[in-house]
Amino acid sequence: DYVNRMKQYIEDNPGKEVYRGSGWELKTNPDARMLDSISPDVPVILNSVDGHSLWINTAAMQKFGIDKEYCDKMGHNIARIREDGTPSGYLSETAMAKVLSQLHPTKEEIKQGLLKWQEFAFAHGFTAASECFVNMYGEQGIEAYRELVSEDKWKLRTYGVYCIDENEKDVNGKLQHLVLDAPVREGLAHEGDILPGSHLQAEILQNRLAGQI
Repeated sequence: DYVNRMKQYIEDNPGKEVYRGSGWELKTNPDARMLDSISPDVPVILNSVDGHSLWINTAAMQKFGIDKEYCDKMGHNIARIREDGTPSGYLSETAMAKVLSQLHPTKEEIKQGLLKWQEFAFAHGFTAASECFVNMYGEQGIEAYRELVSEDKWKLRTYGVYCIDENEKDVNGKLQHLVLDAPVREGLAHEGDILPGSHLQAEILQNRLAGQI
């Protein structure tokens, strides 16, 4: 039960400004009020298992500006409202951007999350994984991977997608610091080591939405 698990996490980790989690399935029929029951004042943000949807509570909607006007603008198929016209707390695809763009986890928080994921993956027999948006939180996401590799803590073979704005003019310049072993041709994808000999591979796509394809 997702709500009970988050309730336990919140009780075990008091004092956070925002609580985050992931893994819920769309059949859950999420509503902000379900999360309000366990966290009425502190924002709760939960990613769906496929990464394409968010389930947030009322405190999160207030903090990040998710109101009826925003839902009307984005469309109710990706920013759902209730029968009474109020936002439900369910966002998907581009409607998630207003929330995600305002989240700024530290590099250490990203590293801790990656190590938790690696532990889970190995415990369940996974030796490789795909990261669909390695720069979701900017360059510190890449730096988190770099540091874990240099510290010899990152063992999971990871195929990452680094997304670039489709209006970016200087693709090679943007990626010069990222891919070290081969040039990148504008508009095309290329595989390469982010760190020579590391377990982290990169696919470079000149399209902000590439991470969700």
